Amino acid sequence: MIKESELKDGISAIIPTYKGEKYISKLLNSLINQNMDFNLFEAIFIVNGELDSTPDIIEKYIKDNPEVNIILTESEKGVSNARNKGIEPVSRKYCIFIDDDDFISDNYFEELYKYVKPNRIVLGTFYDIDEDTGEVVDSYMTPQLLENSGIIENPYNQIKDAIVITTNKIIPTVNVKNSKFNPELTNGVDIAYYANFYPENDFEFYVADKNIEANYYRLWRQGSISRQDLSYEFNINNRLKVINDINKGLKKA
Repeated sequence: MIKESELKDGISAIIPTYKGEKYISKLLNSLINQNMDFNLFEAIFIVNGELDSTPDIIEKYIKDNPEVNIILTESEKGVSNARNKGIEPVSRKYCIFIDDDDFISDNYFEELYKYVKPNRIVLGTFYDIDEDTGEVVDSYMTPQLLENSGIIENPYNQIKDAIVITTNKIIPTVNVKNSKFNPELTNGVDIAYYANFYPENDFEFYVADKNIEANYYRLWRQGSISRQDLSYEFNINNRLKVINDINKGLKKA
């Protein structure tokens, strides 16, 4: 079991990417434009599945921006395999999961890092970007994060949706190092992960004030998991697997 003292100060971003050539430059630009000292964060990209030009794009950013700690690795196919592989080289005391088609505001790391503690999860504000129009819109989680700030006394009620998505939260690395995503799941990965992660750890939740505009932007895409067509495999078999994992977490709780 790794100790906090063995880790460096700062944030590690764990970023799985699958055929992300169309979107990943937006995320890379938001990383190299961070206001935080570059020595205080690293970005770990994990390429998984069928290849496109994504690794070439990342390698060019690494070459053109040597002052930014960007790491490129690969894993077996699947977002859970990629995240599990990305957790292994994490060297900072805090980490965050980011999807390859999302991006963050320039002050995101700097502002959220001000509120980190070993037993605390810190969340920023969360918005969707409509792929068709490019418009910034509220997600179903946005009102929860706009209406609450500071330490949340009843997070499982007040910010219940925001705490069970994989992204938009700074988490103590020592806890993440002791957890795994289930590679057998093809949807519901996030809620299954946190349903088991939270009962094993005693966290408080802190939401950064909306006025500092530390924002996470999620691209709302056609063809994403959340927009899949109805099917027996997706809506029945896969959901039963997720429910099984949630039940395991319930027993722990």
